[in-house]
Amino acid sequence: MKNIIGLLLGLFCIVFPRVAFAQNEAPVSFSFDKTKLASGEWELTINAKIQSGVKLYAIKQPTADGVSSTITFDKEFTQFLNGQLQEVTAFQTETDATLGVAVNYFAGSAQWKQKVK
Repeated sequence: MKNIIGLLLGLFCIVFPRVAFAQNEAPVSFSFDKTKLASGEWELTINAKIQSGVKLYAIKQPTADGVSSTITFDKEFTQFLNGQLQEVTAFQTETDATLGVAVNYFAGSAQWKQKVK
């Protein structure tokens, strides 16, 4: 009987923390693509697939007080960037209840493009 109780207690200790503190490990997954342009430049495309119920803050925010995401290129690669990173997907805007300011975000998917030389 003590062995059964010990076994059940051991299983409870192993399983309970995983159930009680379960968190989605990848709420946003990214993919990348490149397209050669006629002018000898390349266009990099960054795609984000956002799981249902998850919001990804946009890079461009209506106020400096809003929370934003960033996309950073390697320091050695920045010399090849041509222009600014473009947010292709239309974002949604709502007032963040915690911050009390308007924030831009993506739901479902997002896409950015960057030209490089």
